[in-house]
Amino acid sequence: MTNFTTPKLFGLKYSNRDFSLKKYWGKNQFNSSFPAALCCYLDFKEIPANYLKIQHKKFTHGQISIISLSLP
Repeated sequence: MTNFTTPKLFGLKYSNRDFSLKKYWGKNQFNSSFPAALCCYLDFKEIPANYLKIQHKKFTHGQISIISLSLP
């Protein structure tokens, strides 16, 4: 008996993409799905994301919580 798990990306339960099909792991499909899954994972683990911005005409970096990215 084989223990088969359907391929999926973290947090994308209601995606319109069927990750059990090879075509959805290609460049144009995966590149737009992976960032959303990564944000779901970071939020689940409460890990802040790196954040780059321009401040006083210079790049600065810091960290930002994923939940604050969705706030207006």
